[in-house]
Amino acid sequence: MGLVATMCGIASSRPAVSTSPGAAGAPPSADTDLFGATGWQAMLGWLRSEHGGTVVVGATVYPTYARIEIVEPDDARHTRRVAYPPRSGASDLTGNRKLDGPLVDLAGVDDAAVRALLATAPERLRVSDPTSTYVLFGFPTRPVDQIGVYVANEHRQSGMLTATVRGEVLSVSPVEG
Repeated sequence: MGLVATMCGIASSRPAVSTSPGAAGAPPSADTDLFGATGWQAMLGWLRSEHGGTVVVGATVYPTYARIEIVEPDDARHTRRVAYPPRSGASDLTGNRKLDGPLVDLAGVDDAAVRALLATAPERLRVSDPTSTYVLFGFPTRPVDQIGVYVANEHRQSGMLTATVRGEVLSVSPVEG
């Protein structure tokens, strides 16, 4: 996807973005905006060159960074959580998975559709002045062909929408009230 589930070539039309969960930050540049096509493609390129492909256990993508769980190349039962962009001093967390556990191919995500979802998510979810936005891919709690778009603000109001990797909205859980 041109974003990675954090993708939007519409940076000017989206609200302030966060660089970490729950914290507002300056808008990212085109190269580091994972919600933008350039940033998404840069992340996919890094996955291909550093980890052998774009098929992952799961990923949480924020505007300027992602946490990605990859399968260890020497043993498909083992996983490692990596950060993009890579951070010095950041330690990778390791884990295990069932061999028949689902995997998601981030290159198969329609990043333009995800950008469209990101542009409309605050309004759909009734979250005013969002300070945190991220996209969830994969993991045991989510089918590989679905994503979750989460939006929250400083008042602890949050909502989540579930959609297919092609951008079809399946469910919306907006702020109550």
